[in-house]
Amino acid sequence: MPDIKKSVENVLNQYRPAMEADGVGLEISNIENELIQLKISFEETSCMDCVLPKGTLEMMLAKSIEKVTGIKVQVELDDPREK
Repeated sequence: MPDIKKSVENVLNQYRPAMEADGVGLEISNIENELIQLKISFEETSCMDCVLPKGTLEMMLAKSIEKVTGIKVQVELDDPREK
């Protein structure tokens, strides 16, 4: 069984440079079994429209994590654009 947190961090590190260029942060909130909860944050000057929609990001991240770990996961993204 791979270290899921380390694997998730490795996947997030692939996406972070492009997101950070738009003033966007992406962090792990919680990992419980196959549920991975992430939090996206925006700086005051962030380009919110430059970031993919929540559902697309969740699907893309889940597929990337599954590819690395071999485990089917569900990604939930806490996205302030949805509030």
